[in-house]
Amino acid sequence: MNNYYSHNGEDWVIDQLLEGLGIKTGWFVDVGAWDGIYLSNTYRLVHQGWQGVEVEGDLNRYEQLFKNMEKFKVWCVCSMVQAKGIAGLDRLLQNTPVPQDFEVLSVDVDSWDYWIWYYLEKYSPKIVVIEIDGGYADDEEWIQPEDRPARIRRRKFNGASRFSMNKLAEKKGYRLVCDPGNMIYLRNDLWK
Repeated sequence: MNNYYSHNGEDWVIDQLLEGLGIKTGWFVDVGAWDGIYLSNTYRLVHQGWQGVEVEGDLNRYEQLFKNMEKFKVWCVCSMVQAKGIAGLDRLLQNTPVPQDFEVLSVDVDSWDYWIWYYLEKYSPKIVVIEIDGGYADDEEWIQPEDRPARIRRRKFNGASRFSMNKLAEKKGYRLVCDPGNMIYLRNDLWK
């Protein structure tokens, strides 16, 4: 497996999926974009002329992201993404031109990734790349973030397990393609 900019070859897998689907250009959304380059699952798409939305909550990283994306067709959003509400992904994307049926969603915020996707209702990406916490017990992550016991909230990383992410994907109409470090899913209607 090749790797261009991502951590574990996720951008290569995205390339292969898009090629197999016959998609040469489109839209992406990257949540937890950092500076838009560092360990990015979408930076390769930027260089291929894609349009996108990059969301970053850390102000210093956002400022670098904004500089790095100035010459591209990328909308930068400075916000900590919450599971739902005013800072939920549905609400944040409403203020951008991204279509509801966009091509690639990448979520890597080192915490509520599961819940961000869980509450995404108005948008239906074709491909979803999402981080999990492989050390998480399968019965704990179904608890709403604010209801988690203090012992769980204190953990540095509060992601979901592979099992739970697969259950969520199934519920939302996606199937697992592979797991090179982040889970990569394809919408059911696109399987051939």
